Amino acid sequence: MANLTGMKYLAPFRFHGMMQASEEQIKHSAEEYVKHALNPALATEGVR
Repeated sequence: MANLTGMKYLAPFRFHGMMQASEEQIKHSAEEYVKHALNPALATEGVR
């Protein structure tokens, strides 16, 4: 679907156990999410 709208598909980002996560764990996950979203290598994953 992303290719039909001119977007690039990114592999999903997973953060398990967020309901029990501490503020520090959430902050760390947010930093990891930014790295994940900006990783240029992910732009080609899932492309068929």
